[in-house]
Amino acid sequence: MAGNDSIDEETEDRVREITQVAVDELGGLGAMTCHHQLELLPAIVQAGCILVLPEERDTSDQEIADRLGITRGAVQAVFASPFTDAMPRIRYASRNDAEYPAHAEPKWTALPATSRLDPAYLAGAAAKFAYSVVRRRAGLTPPERYGSATRGS
Repeated sequence: MAGNDSIDEETEDRVREITQVAVDELGGLGAMTCHHQLELLPAIVQAGCILVLPEERDTSDQEIADRLGITRGAVQAVFASPFTDAMPRIRYASRNDAEYPAHAEPKWTALPATSRLDPAYLAGAAAKFAYSVVRRRAGLTPPERYGSATRGS
């Protein structure tokens, strides 16, 4: 993130909750370490910020990009990441045999191509899943923006 002053404390707390839920869903830090998935952590934190800021702070995509020191395209990529069936994809990526050749096996045809198992791509999906859990626990409805890659700026 661009700096501590770019994100308020309440948003930071919400992002911390999102990160904890995502890490728990991925089997915890120990499992993530064993599967060499620690590169997901900063990406999940950043995706959490991207999801929370417009929903809870009414922040535009460009304002988010400016605050986090990233491009507007990177912000929109988080909104474009999959939400439906995201966690099975992420759990599959954490398996030791996740290097299955292009998912040619019929039972894996519903999974994305190997490039879609990239940590940056999966982090948005993990953060979306975790944010929906956090919001549900708080008695809130999931954000409606999950299906849209192009929101208002």
